[in-house]
Amino acid sequence: MGKKQINPRQMSSHINNKAVVELMNKLKIATPGKGSHLHRQGEVDENGKSMGSSRVGINIVNYGKGKEQSVFVEDNLTPAQVRELYNEAIMKRNKYMFSGNGTKIFGTPDQEGYSIVRTIKIVRQGSYVSGGETITKNYPWTLTIQNGKGIKETSATGGTMCRKGSFVCEKEASINLSDGDFFALFDEANSYLTAWENYCSHVFIKQNEEMILQYEEEMRNQFR
Repeated sequence: MGKKQINPRQMSSHINNKAVVELMNKLKIATPGKGSHLHRQGEVDENGKSMGSSRVGINIVNYGKGKEQSVFVEDNLTPAQVRELYNEAIMKRNKYMFSGNGTKIFGTPDQEGYSIVRTIKIVRQGSYVSGGETITKNYPWTLTIQNGKGIKETSATGGTMCRKGSFVCEKEASINLSDGDFFALFDEANSYLTAWENYCSHVFIKQNEEMILQYEEEMRNQFR
């Protein structure tokens, strides 16, 4: 049997006897002239259709009950969130909880009015007290992702949110990691993220600076 091919978008991964977690390259460079930021965020094309934002995907597969019954779940992290988690891997705070941007709901509603919902929770509990004794955990990190559906509604600020009580969890998977495993997972991803930014920045900054000069010249001409 041939060796399993690795997805070239995989930035890092960790596997144990119950699950696998991987971070995926979904990075996208911003359009020059659409703001002085490297990562694409909130852009639309010429037809007004939303363009994909720059993200790092995170996938978890649980196969503790056998690979034929494996559970696959996914979510996305922003580049800034990858760096936040990388720094947390260094600090090793005894109690830490990450929930991304909360419950994310998106996509076109189905016939019953449900849209796609994803949630993520990353927790570190370094130790706990049992019988008056402090116990240090060997695997303090727990990563959990839920994929499901919910009813989309508009918030007071004009954004979208999942209606309270409408979320239906269809799939859930989690994995426990040691400090070393968690650090390695995010260190590799952060290293690629930094290298990608350095690679893309040269062309982007040159083009964006040209767009800035053009824009400022147009503004000056309006007041002449």
